[in-house]
Amino acid sequence: MKFAVLQFFSWPERRVPLGKVYERALERVQIMDKTGYDAVWLAEHHFSTYSVCPSIHLMGMHIADTTENLRIGTG
Repeated sequence: MKFAVLQFFSWPERRVPLGKVYERALERVQIMDKTGYDAVWLAEHHFSTYSVCPSIHLMGMHIADTTENLRIGTG
């Protein structure tokens, strides 16, 4: 069995700085990499607080550079 997470970069009610949203998401990805998850799927949405990742390709490149085992998908 393989395990993956669909990573939304949620920013509900804009209660924290945007940089903190990315920092927390990247921390989760690092934990996934270290604990045996197989993949992370990245979601892209514009002009919303539902998911505030404007470029999943750039985020995916960053994740690829900072992890060793995760596969990266877009969805």
